[in-house]
Amino acid sequence: MSEVKQFWKPIPASQLKSAPEGIDWVWEGVVARGRITLLSAQAKAGKTTLLSLLIREMGNGGSLLGCKVDRGNVVTVTEESQTDWSIRRDNLGLGDHAEFICIPFISKPTPLDWLDLLRQGYLDIKERKPDLIAFDTLSHLWPVRDENDNGEQAEALMPLRGMSELGPGIILCNHVGAAGL
Repeated sequence: MSEVKQFWKPIPASQLKSAPEGIDWVWEGVVARGRITLLSAQAKAGKTTLLSLLIREMGNGGSLLGCKVDRGNVVTVTEESQTDWSIRRDNLGLGDHAEFICIPFISKPTPLDWLDLLRQGYLDIKERKPDLIAFDTLSHLWPVRDENDNGEQAEALMPLRGMSELGPGIILCNHVGAAGL
């Protein structure tokens, strides 16, 4: 007989986990550990450039756009090639605090491929505890085919909550539609 998954587990109010004192910022006021942040703009508006500058500042700690950036490790899952990122590495002086998963899929992934990538990421995060995970550009990495379908989007995004609960900040870079939607 198969094991029944236990989803219904009420927790008394007195036993709920308390919130930590303050917010643990990766990039003060913008990206927090344990939270998911969406960076959305038109294509070629500078999302990857901004992410690259954040990654650079995380090497030693610093500031970006007048806000403090903590020192830390970052893993970027990207639609771009190793060559593209090696050019940024050389231009910006990116160090080994930054790691990249370049073009993990050769075509639009299936929902199962996406879940496998996230499961592998979850296990890596549990073991190595990076400070930030970035997905750039989300629309090229996730299995969503109709970005106007809220249910399809929610299904693809829900597993990211489990990753964020392990502690890293998660930043999602994505394009908005041509009409600005």
